[in-house]
Amino acid sequence: MLITGTASGFGLELAKRFVARGDSVIATDLHDSANEDVVKLGDACTYRELDVTSDADREAAAAAIGAADVLVLNAGIAVGGAIENVTMDTWHRALDINLLGAVCGCRAFVPLLEPGAKIVMTSSIASLIPRGARAGKDQLLRADFMLGGLRSELYDRTL
Repeated sequence: MLITGTASGFGLELAKRFVARGDSVIATDLHDSANEDVVKLGDACTYRELDVTSDADREAAAAAIGAADVLVLNAGIAVGGAIENVTMDTWHRALDINLLGAVCGCRAFVPLLEPGAKIVMTSSIASLIPRGARAGKDQLLRADFMLGGLRSELYDRTL
């Protein structure tokens, strides 16, 4: 099992729970070494540096992993502040990590999945927090359409 974005939050919690139930986990994040919480997971958890925006990192991770039965694409960052104050560089970085990181993760790791394997993509809950009359609708629809396209592409595979 490979989980991206395990330095903290939901990714770290997933790694803890899977290790606790006896699974072997490859925990990844963009830091060059595992933090204390990941190290505490012991031998059942292997840490690997993986920047989801880096082709070289994804290729190296795919070559090292070999095969997987579960792929959890969880890496993500939050963008906060008034829209007029957030730079376009920040928006591009968020899209590169949060959206394209998942797409590129599928491109790199789907060929390694065993028959019957599972792919889990997580996302921010920001689109579910109501704000205004149209809160989150656009982001939710974008994610739904992207995932719908991925589901249809993978439909004939035994994943």
